[in-house]
Amino acid sequence: MARQVRADQASRAVDVSAALPSGVLVTGTVPGVHGGRVVRAEYSKLGPKHRLRAWVQTLALAASGGDGGLPEGQRWHAGTVGRAPGRGAKAAWSLIQSPDPADAARLLDDLVALRAEATRAPLPLPPDASHAYAVSRGGGTGDPGQATSEARFTWNGGFEKSDAYHLMVWGDGASFDAIAGVPDEDDRRRFPDEPSRLGALARRVWDPLLAHEQKGTS
Repeated sequence: MARQVRADQASRAVDVSAALPSGVLVTGTVPGVHGGRVVRAEYSKLGPKHRLRAWVQTLALAASGGDGGLPEGQRWHAGTVGRAPGRGAKAAWSLIQSPDPADAARLLDDLVALRAEATRAPLPLPPDASHAYAVSRGGGTGDPGQATSEARFTWNGGFEKSDAYHLMVWGDGASFDAIAGVPDEDDRRRFPDEPSRLGALARRVWDPLLAHEQKGTS
């Protein structure tokens, strides 16, 4: 499966330097680039954190200004492969296409701003639970109550609740309702219909990614 995603093109590393609208400069190197696609194969189940990493790398490539050897007229992609849910032998895959450079810079800038905020105070944004919320909300068309139930189920039934970093921040046995939080002024401005801080942040992080992603199993 990974060979199909690579399209049999040699791997290379691409340096990025993205000047964002806020004035922040993001620099670094994106490894595992095959043609115009970032490729990564995971031996674990393909999860939200793997897809989020691919999204950030794709945004950085698109926002960096240069084409990085990208064929003319093409956009950057990220292909991630991992195990599918369940006990079968299937593989799961995610294919993310970058937005245009201006949108990529804007979206990356927002994620950088969230990262800066997270260095000052913990954010209620566990990857699996927040992803479950955003998927259920469907870009704002789904019911917030149902999305909250989906996120609560994911938090209570998965491994995030016992993650060492979450234990350090939220404490042992923290309930979903205890961490979900109350929207602040910025949350209400962006997502006035969201009843919790977790819901607003989930939409902020995951809605753009989900809008640019195709997924499947094979």
